[in-house]
Amino acid sequence: MADPVNLSLDDAGPSFSRQDRIRAREHRLRLVGQTDHMIEALGLMAHELASFPEQAALMEDILRMKRGATKARDLVVLLDPAVLENWSLACEEHQARRDLRHDLRASLGIVKGFAEEILEAGELVQSEYFPDLKKIVRQARDAIEQVDMLLPRESADGLRENPRSTVIIPPAPRQGQVLLGGRVLIVDDTPENRALLVRQMMAISSNIAPVEATGGEQALTLLADLDIDAVLLDLNMPGMNGYQVLERMKLVSETKQIPVIMISGIDFDQAALQAIGMGAEDFLQRPIDPRLLRARLGACLERKVLNDRGKRLLARVRHQAREFNGLLRSILPDQVLLEMRNGRYPPRRVDNVCVLFADLVGFTKFCRNADPELVIQPLQNLIERWEDAAQSFSVQKIKTIGDALMCASGLLTPEMNPVEVCVRYGLELMRITREINPEWDLRVGIHVGPVVAGIVGRRQFLFDLWGDTVNTASRMESGGEKGRICLSEEAYMAISRISRATLREGHEVKSLGKVNQYLFEGFIDEVSSE
Repeated sequence: MADPVNLSLDDAGPSFSRQDRIRAREHRLRLVGQTDHMIEALGLMAHELASFPEQAALMEDILRMKRGATKARDLVVLLDPAVLENWSLACEEHQARRDLRHDLRASLGIVKGFAEEILEAGELVQSEYFPDLKKIVRQARDAIEQVDMLLPRESADGLRENPRSTVIIPPAPRQGQVLLGGRVLIVDDTPENRALLVRQMMAISSNIAPVEATGGEQALTLLADLDIDAVLLDLNMPGMNGYQVLERMKLVSETKQIPVIMISGIDFDQAALQAIGMGAEDFLQRPIDPRLLRARLGACLERKVLNDRGKRLLARVRHQAREFNGLLRSILPDQVLLEMRNGRYPPRRVDNVCVLFADLVGFTKFCRNADPELVIQPLQNLIERWEDAAQSFSVQKIKTIGDALMCASGLLTPEMNPVEVCVRYGLELMRITREINPEWDLRVGIHVGPVVAGIVGRRQFLFDLWGDTVNTASRMESGGEKGRICLSEEAYMAISRISRATLREGHEVKSLGKVNQYLFEGFIDEVSSE
């Protein structure tokens, strides 16, 4: 192959020798001849295919190729050696050179790409068009090389490089290997480019569902409305270019993780480095080798699948964590759970804790003759109402034992008068119980004093209380009366100034002997008002 035209620039301006002019003229003339031949051959094929309506799809592809070749032929006039020689160091002229190179490569890539896809399909092997299409592929490939000779690519540091760059082509897929599917958004303002990418993707895998956007704004709208798995994004578009679309995508949480492959007719170094630096997954240069498209799009779709799988796994873990935390909160008080998350909850002694026991009177008889479902449902409703009331009164539920309830006040949060809190809560428990079933009633027992609090068990652990205070409260309940709150002497002394009670002096209580009990009659202000 001939040497590229020397377009290196120095402080004195562009270096353009007589030999460079001759080479530029040769490349240009060769380009003119190649594009003219492609236009003529494609025009003849289109004319002949017009007589065969069943070949409408092939006819459309041939017309796309002809439009690409015609656009390339129109651009060749800008490759006049005098124009190249007059280009200076001005930034806009550098950009003009890059734009021209991009447009030429893109137009010739359309011709080459569609011709290769038609040949790959194998439908024209026995056709008279087969040799012509193979020749068009060779001419398009050679024309792209002529463009690279006339307009050598710029490296990242701005130096001109030889167009023969090394591209690693991935190996052909193994037999039976299937490309992952997904919805791929193709963003390009040129219909032929979009159509070629659709054709190439469908040839790679029938699992891909292409979606087309003609520009950046439409692409962003589709990204907001649809579940997109990957984006093939053209770099050079009017209005919003590829960089701007990519930047907008990375600002939105719903689209920032979607893999993007930038596509352009300009060379890899500068454009790819900028695109990848902005978050693109990869970069493809036109004309696109189908093997590269398969490998890089496949990698993007696989990463998207893995990313989505990771999101689903994380969501499932979070859901399970919420369920687990909810279960723990149903077993352990919030303050205890918080300490356990930070390490462990060691047993501790807490003074001035009021313990309440409540036992459902009449429930055992109800269970004896009722269906199990009729037993559990009202009991569930009752316990839920008790728990709601406990929260309202800032009482800590410890546990239920059958149809009995154990609670405490002043245990995890200090209370000025925990006995008063428990008495008022006990009154509410009796009201709720009668409301749910008038035939049910409660015995309530209350005692105040020190307790030991901690967690026991390993496989089925439980937050519980121990000590004489617990035992005494339980005995106050079992030795009390239906529909009444029975207080120990210590408990009543804590509220004696604000309440009235009936003394049961020297009442025999199991394990405690003879003790004084107080049957609560009411608070003084409430009794006076009555």
